[in-house]
Parts: sequence; C-alpha cells; structure tokens
Amino acid sequence: MSPVFVDTGAFAALADRNDRHHRDAKRLLRRLGRERRPLVTSTYVIDELLTLVRMRVGHAAAVRIGERLMQTRWCRIVEVGEDTREAAWGLFVRYHDHVFSFLPVVLGLLASWFIHVGSLFL
Repeated sequence: MSPVFVDTGAFAALADRNDRHHRDAKRLLRRLGRERRPLVTSTYVIDELLTLVRMRVGHAAAVRIGERLMQTRWCRIVEVGEDTREAAWGLFVRYHDHVFSFLPVVLGLLASWFIHVGSLFL
C-alpha cells in the first residue's frame, strides 16, 4: 500500500474536538488504519502542528498528540533533508509571482511522493 502524507490540517483537526473537520479527520484516519495504510509526515509538520494545537487548544492537547505521533509506528516522521530544502528554495525563488510561504513548498515536494490528505482539512 502507498503511504499517505498527512500534513498539519488533518492532525490539527484530529486534536481539536471543536474543529469543523474533527469528525472527518477521525473517520478518515480510522479508515486508513483499517486499510493498514502507512502514514508519513515531516518534522516541519510536527513543528507547525504542536504550535498550532498549543495556541488553539492548549499545552496538554499539544503534548497528547505529540506523544502519540512520537511513539507510534503507524506514522513515520521524515526529516526534511538538505536536498529537499534546496529544491524547495529553488521553487520559492523561481515563483516570485505566487504568494505562498516557504513551508507549503517544502511540504508539497514531500507530499508529491505520497498520497496527500492533510490539505483536505485546512
């Protein structure tokens, strides 16, 4: 089975019961678990997620989801390597006429290697 890249939006919806996509995120991740689909995310997503959940929901919720992600074998956390960072930088510089931050460029490169579900929940 192909790994599924999960970005901040899906994890944040899962961590926040008041998020309008909470039920959808929970349902989707359960389905992926039943299908034994491996999940992949990045250290950049973890950084963004923990900050977002801490600000929206609180420290305890950020620690809970952080511990779950750090301890699970279901979701692999990939490091953003120099090659990916340099490729993302090249795209960021080249597309000066597009308004986006650097993080989505990096995640877009990573997600292009996997099936991407996280942006469904932004």
